[in-house]
This record gives sequence, C-alpha cells and structure tokens, in this order.
Amino acid sequence: MKAVTSNIRDNPDLPRPKVRAAAAATARLGGIALFQEIGEREDHIDIKKAMGPGWTWRNDHLAIPIAVKTRYWQVLEEGFQLMHMGLAGASPNRYISWVVVKRRNRLARMLKKAKSLAIINTHFVSGAWNAKAKSNKQWRQQRWGEHYMLMRTKILEFIERGISVLFGGDFNRDHVRPFLTDQRWVAQHGIDKIGFIEAPGGLRLTRVVGTGHTDTTSDHDALWADVTLAA
Repeated sequence: MKAVTSNIRDNPDLPRPKVRAAAAATARLGGIALFQEIGEREDHIDIKKAMGPGWTWRNDHLAIPIAVKTRYWQVLEEGFQLMHMGLAGASPNRYISWVVVKRRNRLARMLKKAKSLAIINTHFVSGAWNAKAKSNKQWRQQRWGEHYMLMRTKILEFIERGISVLFGGDFNRDHVRPFLTDQRWVAQHGIDKIGFIEAPGGLRLTRVVGTGHTDTTSDHDALWADVTLAA
C-alpha cells in the first residue's frame, strides 16, 4: 500500500491554483491520503475536483479529511474525535479522524485472509515545542500532551480489537516518542510523520518498499510511504 500525508497551507490560505496543484500531486503519490489544513469549503471543493474520480472522502467536514482510493480499498468504518478545544489567537479545535479499511481482493476474501486496517489522521497544535516565541506557550504544550494521550488511547482501542494501525499527519514536533513500545516510525520529514503499530493477529508490516517527500507547492512537502502488509 502507499500512504501519503499532505498539509496544504491554510494560514494564510494558498491561492486556489496552488491548492488544486497540491491536491493533484498528492493524488499521484498514494492510495490513502491524509490531509491537514483543509479549512474552508472551497478547499474541500477544489481538492476533490483536483484529485478526480475514484476517491471516497471521509470526515470531510473537518480540516483533516481522509481520501481513500476505492479501486483498492473498501471503507468499513469511519469516525473522528475532539482532542481539545481551541483558543482564540492560538489554535482552532483539534481532532483526529480515522477510517477502517479492507483491501479489495477477491482471492483474499475467498481465503478469509483479508484483514482490516485502521488509518488515523492527526494535526497537533502548533508552536508548543519549537523555539519561536509564541503566545500561550504553556497552554499549547498542555494541549499537545492531551492530544497525544487521547490519540494513544484511540490507537489502543484498535489494537485491542486486533486491528493494526497506520497513522500520520502533522505532529508539530520534530521528536515524538512512540505511542507504544512496538511502534515503528515508517517515514518522517521534520514535523510530518507516518507510523505503524501491529495488533496481535492483525496485519503485519513486512517491508518498507520506499519513503520520501515531494514538493507540492505548499509550505509542507507531502510525505509518503510505500509498504508491504501481510496477513
């Protein structure tokens, strides 16, 4: 599978042609796309149009929607959770969004080997851990910590169900400790990261085929990972 996390700048908002170009570039990088900073209705409209048909969008009422290529994946569940409320002049409300998907593979289903996979998209509060002078620094750090613990709890819920988890997004921190001891960071580029945690009896990450980051004309490169998963 190929997954990509792509932050398309919203503050200040990119010009419309650049938003569409970033979305089109992201669509070429993977079959699962995690977006951040998709704030306004016009962002959602432009990105869906630029990515083209063949994608289903989940949690697209949030700034962190997930796009899934329907040729390869069937969506079984979707949801979102508030991590913390925002603060004027510091941050909007912060959420995680997720989907549970299953590979579209007739043979695998016939052999009862098709296992589901949870995908979590995240965007942590900014300015908590960098060296820049920011207002409400302590508030930012406290909210960042709350977000981390709540996200860890959600990951554990999937793991306890026997569903492995691939997660990614903008962590707004260079060095982030693993959520669980057996977690693997699959790809990292500064504050953007993709990780994987195997559940007992769930899908296993057997090989990292490749990783990289690609300029999409936003202030973040899109970070992608091509991995092999096995039942």
